[in-house]
Amino acid sequence: MGFFDGLKKFLSGLGKSKFEKITKDDINKMKVRLAEQDKELNDLFEEKLNAIDAFMEKGRNEASQQRKMIYAQRIKFLREEVNSIMQRIMFTMYNASLVEKLALKVDENSFFNSSISMNDLLADSKGLALFLNNALGTRLKAEEILTNADDAFKQIEDSYEPNEKLYGIGKDTEDILASFDAGKDDLDPVADKKKDSEAQG
Repeated sequence: MGFFDGLKKFLSGLGKSKFEKITKDDINKMKVRLAEQDKELNDLFEEKLNAIDAFMEKGRNEASQQRKMIYAQRIKFLREEVNSIMQRIMFTMYNASLVEKLALKVDENSFFNSSISMNDLLADSKGLALFLNNALGTRLKAEEILTNADDAFKQIEDSYEPNEKLYGIGKDTEDILASFDAGKDDLDPVADKKKDSEAQG
């Protein structure tokens, strides 16, 4: 079974809405097969033309009339084959152009079907309003949970009082800090004795 017979059978098996059931994958398979067929035909076309050129060259250089007749006959048959191949190439090219058009329509159909589906969905205004209200309620509930948790953190932290024995600053420490600010060392007993001895001397 040839490619186009297979394609015809494939399309006929799709039922009444056969074109509506064609997918991008189906289109791509058609394109690949047509591209392969086009390459095969063009390779064969070039092969036959090269053969004609070769026999033409032989005929021009051949002295034997019998060989020239054989070359002429082969060229005649090759030209018939070339004409047939050319027709198949043109037929394949035409099919490829139609597949491209079909691909465009499949894409358009898919696009507008998806848009229509969305329009149908958005047309349900009551359902949309309910959905949006539920979404807003979900958001507000989540935000309330977070703010309540934040308030709980602050409440516990505000009620905490540091342990004075561990973290408090005693009088001695405060006096030393004050002497730093005044530039004095009066609270240093060693410094006091040194000053007294200097005064007595």
